Amino acid sequence: MNKKLVHAASFFLLAATLVSCSAGNDTAGWGADSAKTVSVGTARNSTDLMPEDGTTADITENMTPYEKEIYNAHLRSVLFEGSDEMKSAIADVVNRARKGEKVSLVTFGDSITFGAGADTGKGWSDIVYYWFESLDGDPDNGNVKFTNAGIGSTELVYGVSRVSRDVLSAEPDLVIVDFGTNDVGLPHAVEAYEGILSKLISRGIPVIDSCVCPRSGANIQEKQRPVNVTYGVPQLSFKSAFFEHAEDSEFEELRADSMWSADNVHPTNNGHRLYAEMVIDYLEKYIIVPEIRGKKLSGILPAKVTENTYADAEMTDAVGSSEYVSVVSGKWTDDYNAKLLQITSRGWQTSETGSRITFVVSASNFHIMVTCSKKTAYANIYVDGKRTQQYLYGYSESKWMTVVDIYHGLDAGEHVVEIEMFDSEKTESDWFGICAVGFSSLN
Repeated sequence: MNKKLVHAASFFLLAATLVSCSAGNDTAGWGADSAKTVSVGTARNSTDLMPEDGTTADITENMTPYEKEIYNAHLRSVLFEGSDEMKSAIADVVNRARKGEKVSLVTFGDSITFGAGADTGKGWSDIVYYWFESLDGDPDNGNVKFTNAGIGSTELVYGVSRVSRDVLSAEPDLVIVDFGTNDVGLPHAVEAYEGILSKLISRGIPVIDSCVCPRSGANIQEKQRPVNVTYGVPQLSFKSAFFEHAEDSEFEELRADSMWSADNVHPTNNGHRLYAEMVIDYLEKYIIVPEIRGKKLSGILPAKVTENTYADAEMTDAVGSSEYVSVVSGKWTDDYNAKLLQITSRGWQTSETGSRITFVVSASNFHIMVTCSKKTAYANIYVDGKRTQQYLYGYSESKWMTVVDIYHGLDAGEHVVEIEMFDSEKTESDWFGICAVGFSSLN
């Protein structure tokens, strides 16, 4: 990637020469090969816009209409600017990057974090990474280690289960979390979100919460806000910035058709760019411009908001091991390589009607990550000898995964979970797969 094309100047406000008010996705896109270069003399930041006499005149007075619209959108995007302690910890990472020191950045979320809808290198995660790399004036020195831990079609319960595997393993200095779009209507999502924050902050890792949304505007940002405020985590929202104005904006690139792709879920190149600039604007306006002095997080956690039984969540698969989960695979094979988008795990599968797999679990919460064939095999689920549910929903030909909550909040002690494949009257069995299992509130 040609990171030299990524500017080292302020993203606080885009100059009129950066994007045309009528620009489409391609001409406005940031990325590896078409990123725009902005000189220090072209980009304008907050100090450029303040009157020389120090008065509090309207700083938008000399902006173009487009610049004013972006300025106001960025103001709307900050639902909570973060505690002083958290901003200081974020500043520590930013300041080190500005000095050319080694830092590790992780973006953690679902398909939008991964970059779905954007061309290679033009996802919001990539653009924020390029910005960090350019902070010291040398975007090619490699001082920023970047890990994109986004996985498509996933949600918070799966997310909290993979923090150790996919986030902590990268030894992050800063994590930007973007979950909540796939969690609408799902149980335990906010509790799982608190689990993510507590797992990271207890280790002294600062966090920014950044909330995107599909074209429908659906996400759970309002439910996440009390957790963010309690933990001091900044909360930014693309929904609050752009969604409510997207249908009737006078600017083409701020309209819904320009920001979301044809699937109405994932942002376009232009949408990813606007999202990234929103995150970068926060870092500039609330961290760099105030010249916040950096300081490490204490790691002390506040009083919990939810029961927070996911604070110790972990996951395992057929090649992993855990003292909390043992497996009797029966006629299920344990050589199933998950055939899913961005998911790397090795689990169990069967195509034999009536076959059972048994898990003995020493945890109060237990869930499985499943997929099945396009012919849709079904499963009976038993907990401690009693059938508790039937799994009756499948995705097409193993491209997607879903989390099935087996039980939540059971008493301490061992619990026996059996999963039995069956056929419905309307389907013919093909195969049923378990990619991995997750567990928390460990005994």
